[in-house]
Parts: sequence; structure tokens; C-alpha cells
Amino acid sequence: VATSGILVHLSGGTIEAHFHFFIMLAVISLYQDWRAFLLAIAFVAVHHGVAGVVDARSVFNHQAALAHPWTWAAIHALFVLGESVALVIAWRFSERAHEHAVESQHQFMEEQEQRIEERERAAEALSRSEQRLREAQTIAHIGSWSWNVATGAVEASEELRTIFDVEEGASFDDYVARIHDNDRDEVVENLQHSIDNRDPFHAEMRIVRRDGSTRYLSSSGRVHLDAEGNVTQVFGTAQDVTERMTLENQLLHARKMEAVGQLAGGIAHDFNNLLAVVMNYGHFTVEQLADDHPARQDVQEIIRAAERGASLTRQLLAFSRIEMSRPEVLDLNELIHKAHKLLSRAIREDIRLSLVLGRDLWHVRLDPGEIEQVLLNLAINATDAMPDGGQLTVETRNVSLEPADVAGTDLDDGDYVRIEVTDTGQGIDDKVLDRIFDPFFTTKAVGSGTGLGLATAYAIVQGAGGRITARSEPGVGTTFTVDLPRSSSDADAGEAEELPAGSRQGNGETILVVEDEPAVLDAALRILGGNGYNVLGSPKAIDALGIVGQGTHIDLLLTDVVMPDMSGNELAQLAGVNTLFMSGYTNQLLDDRGISGEDVAVVRKPFAANELLKAVHYALMRSSDAERASA
Repeated sequence: VATSGILVHLSGGTIEAHFHFFIMLAVISLYQDWRAFLLAIAFVAVHHGVAGVVDARSVFNHQAALAHPWTWAAIHALFVLGESVALVIAWRFSERAHEHAVESQHQFMEEQEQRIEERERAAEALSRSEQRLREAQTIAHIGSWSWNVATGAVEASEELRTIFDVEEGASFDDYVARIHDNDRDEVVENLQHSIDNRDPFHAEMRIVRRDGSTRYLSSSGRVHLDAEGNVTQVFGTAQDVTERMTLENQLLHARKMEAVGQLAGGIAHDFNNLLAVVMNYGHFTVEQLADDHPARQDVQEIIRAAERGASLTRQLLAFSRIEMSRPEVLDLNELIHKAHKLLSRAIREDIRLSLVLGRDLWHVRLDPGEIEQVLLNLAINATDAMPDGGQLTVETRNVSLEPADVAGTDLDDGDYVRIEVTDTGQGIDDKVLDRIFDPFFTTKAVGSGTGLGLATAYAIVQGAGGRITARSEPGVGTTFTVDLPRSSSDADAGEAEELPAGSRQGNGETILVVEDEPAVLDAALRILGGNGYNVLGSPKAIDALGIVGQGTHIDLLLTDVVMPDMSGNELAQLAGVNTLFMSGYTNQLLDDRGISGEDVAVVRKPFAANELLKAVHYALMRSSDAERASA
């Protein structure tokens, strides 16, 4: 543009202003290529040089140029050349500047892309970290929370909302409302104490979810202070410790069982000896009294009290799991049918007993005496719940439990036989329902219950690999549900071998009775001697060995297990005769003393006359069978 202006000035008019100005702009804007521009410049130089010489008036409009066309054509060419060189140089600078700008922009874009990638990687890492944190909180059942003291706003993690069973955006009051009524005031006081004293916060609490389930929580936190030392926030964590609390309660329960078991085992022997004396001497007295004797009823009441004492001892041992069970494959329908009379005697006449026994019931493997004890305890409990009479129903059926049915329990899914004992009694309050299986817990009046009936049933069912639960509605009644695992054995449930009629009477067999408790020894001698047996007695094991050493024929040795001078097992080994042990100790102690196995016969103290006679009969019969087999 500058060189064109100079040419216009020198030419004295408008020569080439339009041509140079517009052609140059057109080339620059349209072609954007300096090679095309050079071609245009060459064309202008040649055209103007030739035209300026041949037809000067077509190019120049002043007299000097017209007079000297060659001179002005050269001048014009020089100006065009200078203009071209300047434009090409400027163009090259512009290109380099543009290239540098493009390169800088490209570098800037690369840096931006790199920053974006870094931010994306950081965001992805943060997302993974948050996801791992959420997963860790879910696995550990730990939720995090913060509470703005001024506004009351609560920020809670997803796991905490799950634990408390609240929606996102729940308020502080919503969380407090979930806390158990008995724990709420203490938790709020602990929180306020932490705020007032700037101390760390900690609380153990129970929460109640919308479905009514209770969870145990342990929460800890600390306060956040502003620059002026005022508490602005409290933040911390809360962990669901329900499983831990359940295990701790189970451990505590197991320790209770062990303590009661040790107590029961310690007193069982001596107590059973006393009960044996009371029961048997009571029977001796009743046999000597006429039916209308005024003391007969009193003595019978003494016997019943002794029998209740014996039952209490057995319940203590069963409840503490010291008395080892002797399971066998059973048909529960058959067992319940046989136990019908037992249950009928346990309830009052104003209570109707109904049996609803399922068809094709699967077999179970249990100690028949233990399951009878469970049924009896449940029947007695139902009787107490129906003071004005009612209906007691015992129902059996097969059930198949799915994983969802046994979630949160110690049971495995699979096939079970279910027993349901339902009464139409007063029902059980929800607050009491959670404790009915606790040992020594009873709602009966003082002196009316031991608190061991349902605890014993619970221990027996648990020991058999099953579960017992209760559901109740006050004023309607209660249903106890017992689920027992199906037996995997193909063996049929065997029937108990009945004692043949008249077999309680002996045929002059000689029985040597060894017992260090004189009253028990005398009772055993009177029972056996009064039923056709030839009896010999000794309070000392060493004296009994002397009798055997004299060559006296002994058909059966009936001996106590624990004696001052020698154990019953040692006596049996030295005597070398058929032996029946009698003991009030637990199976564990008998096992420790080598008295265990199917070939070992034991009669339990306190025994009634019929129990002793039955045990003696089987011991003699077993000896006869062994002799015939060896012959």
C-alpha cells in the first residue's frame, strides 16, 4: 500500500493506485500463497515495462514519463521489485509468526489435553478411592457422619444411612428417633457433654429399624472448633457391632451354662443319693400302709417331691449340656403318640390335648428321653399359661428350609421335621418374649417355677442341631416351633424293647451290691431281695473283692462308681464278673473314669424300684446272651 502511494505521488495522479492496491490485496486474501503472488508481480513488471515503452499514455499520465518512457519504466520496475521484496519478506515473517502461533496454540492444546487427562485420571482415582471406601465401610459395617451444630444439618455416608435405615437428607432428629428408647437419653447426654467439654464422643447404643429389627452400634467422634474456639461441627463414625454383640452374648450364655453345669455336676452325686433314699424308703413305707391309712397320702407327697427333685437335677444336667445324650433314629409321630399319656398327665383336665401328626414324617436322630423332656416342658408351660383351661395342640410336619429361612441363625438350609406346640393361653408380652429361654428366668410367682423348663428345652434342641422359637400374641396364645434336622441315616426308627411281663422277678440269681452310702445300699438290697434275687451287700470295695475271692458265685456285680477305697471300674476289672454300674455323676465323669461304650451298663441315681429291676434284668440277659454266643 505504501509503495503504491509513492508511485501515485511520483506519477502525479492516480496511476496504478487502483491496480497495485487491489491486486495485492486480492492475491494476499484469495491465494494465500507467495508463489502465486510472485507470478502476479512478474506479470505487472513485464506488462508495465512493455506497455510503458510501446504505449506510454496507457501507463503514465505526466509529461516527464511520456518524454522518457524507458526511464520511467525502469523506475516503475524498481518500485514494483522493491514492493515485491518487501511484501515477500513481510509475508515470510507473517508466515513464521503464524506458524509460531499455530505451534504455540498446538502446544497449548496439548498442555490443556494433558491437564484434562490428569484431571480425569485424578477424578477416576478419586472415584475408585471413594468406591473402595464405600466397599470397606459396607464390609466393616462402618458409616461416617458429621453434624453441623449451628444448622443441625447431617452429612452421612451411604453405609450409615443403611445402618440407621433412613433416607438421604435425613435430619438430626430422624437419626435420634432411631435410637432405642432406653438408650436415647444417654446418647444425647454424651454428645452434649462432648460439645460442652470439647472431649471425644463415644456411645454404645441400640437402634430400631423400620421393620422392627434391633441393631447394636458403637459410635465415636470428635468436635471441630473454629478460630474462636467455638464448636462448629461434630464428626465421627458408627459401626454396626450386632454380630460381635451376638457372639459376646453367646459366649456369656455358654459361660453361664458352664457355671451351672459345674454346680450341677458337683451336687448331682450327693443329691441323687439323698433322693434315692427318700424315694425308695417312701415306696417301702407306702407298701406297708393300708389304702385308707391317714399317713399314706403324706408319704406319697414326699415321694412326688423327691421325684420332682430328681427331675430338676436331670434338667440342670441337660440344660448345661453335661448330661450327654444318647441319640437314636426316631419316628417323632410314634414317639409323640406314645408320650400322649405322659402329656395328658402333665396338663389339667380342663385343657384339651390334640395331636395333628403329619403323614410320611421324616426320621430324626435324637435321644428319645430328651425330646420327651422338651414336649413335657412345653406342655407344662402351656398349662401355666391357661389357668382357665383351653386347647393344647401338638402338630408335626416336614419342612424344607431355604437359605433365606435360616439367615442369621446357626442352621443350615435343608430338610427338617417341625413340631409346633400351640396353646390358647394368655400369650407372652414382647418384652418378655426375648428372655423366655434364659436360664432361671420365670414370670411365675415365687416358688411356682424354676426358670429351667424352657431353658432346658432350648439347650436340648440346640444340642440336637435344631432351633426352637416362639411367637405369641397377648390374649390369643403362644406357639413354640421346634425344627429338628432330618436324619441322614437309612435306618428305621426302632421300637424300644419292652420288658417281658414278670421278668422283674429274679430266679435266685446272686447279686453283689457295693455302695458306700449305707441308706442307698440298704434300699438296693431290699428292692432286689424282695423280688426273687439272692443279694449280698458291702459298703467297701475291698470287702467285696474278699467275697468274690472266697469262691462265691456272683451272677451280677452292682457297684457304685466313685467310692473311697477303690473305684467301681477297678473293682469290676479285679472281680472279673458281669457288672452293672450305678451312679449319680455325669457322663463326662464316667467317661473320664473309663466307664463308657455300648458294652457298659449303667443305672442312674436316683432310681426307683422298677428302674433298678429293669436294669438288672437287661444286665443278666446280656450276660446270658454272651455266654451262649461263646459256647
